[in-house]
Amino acid sequence: MVLPDRQQLYTQGRVAFERGDYIHAAQAFAQLLQREPRNEHFLLGMASTLVKLYRFGEAMKILQKAVKLKPMMPELHCLMGNIEQTCLNDKAAIMHYERTLAIRKGYTPAIQGLIEMYRKVGRFDDAVVLVRKAVEESDAPDPHLAEAMTAIAFKAKLERESIEYTQRLLKNDLPPMVRSKLLFSMARVLDRVGEHERAWDSIEEGASLRPVHWDPDAYSRIVDQMIEFWTRDRLRSLPTSGLGTREPVFIVGMPRSGTSLVEQIIAAHPEGAGAGELNEMMAISARLQEDFPNTPPGFLAQTGAITQESLRAEAETYLTMARKIASMLGDFAGATRIVDKLPYNYQVLPMIQLLFPGATVIHTVRDPRDVCVSCYFQDFLGPIRYSYNLGHMARYYADHVRIMDHLKRELDLPILEVRYEELVSETEPGIRRILEHIGLPFHEDCLSFHASTRAVHTASVEQVRRPIYQSSTQRWKRYNAKVVPLVEALQSAGVELPEEA
Repeated sequence: MVLPDRQQLYTQGRVAFERGDYIHAAQAFAQLLQREPRNEHFLLGMASTLVKLYRFGEAMKILQKAVKLKPMMPELHCLMGNIEQTCLNDKAAIMHYERTLAIRKGYTPAIQGLIEMYRKVGRFDDAVVLVRKAVEESDAPDPHLAEAMTAIAFKAKLERESIEYTQRLLKNDLPPMVRSKLLFSMARVLDRVGEHERAWDSIEEGASLRPVHWDPDAYSRIVDQMIEFWTRDRLRSLPTSGLGTREPVFIVGMPRSGTSLVEQIIAAHPEGAGAGELNEMMAISARLQEDFPNTPPGFLAQTGAITQESLRAEAETYLTMARKIASMLGDFAGATRIVDKLPYNYQVLPMIQLLFPGATVIHTVRDPRDVCVSCYFQDFLGPIRYSYNLGHMARYYADHVRIMDHLKRELDLPILEVRYEELVSETEPGIRRILEHIGLPFHEDCLSFHASTRAVHTASVEQVRRPIYQSSTQRWKRYNAKVVPLVEALQSAGVELPEEA
């Protein structure tokens, strides 16, 4: 057997990485590291691939090894910053980005990362100063600076400049993923300046460049199995953890349905804390699966590993982790309620009932047309594959409704439905209902939730730092005929649409 030469193997790894085939990329870099374990470029390639596979601990260990070999290599420190940012270690992320820029002034990936961190921790003025200086000092348009500009365009009053800057870049021959990301970021600015149909065209082109696959029929079949499996009788036949705590509050729903807004309201209460979007429930579900390879981790479909002991251990580990994350976000002292706002936790609500029988759930609901349009425009960090196709998104929304309708009938957990449109139009009554549901007294601070200094690490970072506003209601109407295929797809999927105001 003839082994591929070093350059051929490296090229294979890079090409696989660029097209999103991270398994084969990792295999290529692993082979390279077997030959040259101290090669900093191979170490960086492997670490970058492991990050895409969400294996952050392994990636960080590789980077630490590489930094000892090449302490002045900026790419290593920048990737460490990306990992720390993803893991919510804000101070460490900022430190790594600043270290990168000390090594190489004007290194644009680090500038983009630092600007993103400034946005998340509320340092918008610092973000504006940094991006203005970087653009002035750059020799030519750069994709990282383009994305950084569009991220703060509204705050910095750089809307037109950022659109022009991105358009100049798009005239170049760019890799499909780079072009797609630029089109997504430019579309959001076009939308803010009122060029709605042009923004839609930009999103449509950007979505078409994504190498993603989603099978709505296969997903619907899995939902059928989940609905058949989780019944009230089955739930009552299973043990629980025995923990009666009311501390956990789970906000679930479709992405972009108002989960961040509700979390920020609760976190503004002296006894409330927000832990952001935790993936731990999905990890617990995966650990409790014994042998069900065709079921996504989000759907627990076996109960053989469920004992009171296993549930209690998982519940206590979860609480420890949630408290730690809330503290890292500056939001735990004195809290008696901790919010986990991962929207997809609705898929594991039966398991949550077994883990925390005393928990409370809030289900956020918004006009399906506005939810889908907002998802279409949001270039999510995670693998939300259905959002790049309007038909797939409509089907996914319909399945979400099916799951929640079923679980509201079968679960004992108290579930409060919060409608986004009602919350923004009648804010104080809505806040009072939310607080009463989770067992907290009303507090005036919840009315000024936007003034909170806690870090926000989701796509809604800027929205939740503003007072309540109603401009996002009936957003779908802005796009005129462009939105017709989405409306038809929702109707075809059986989704009930509110009457137009």
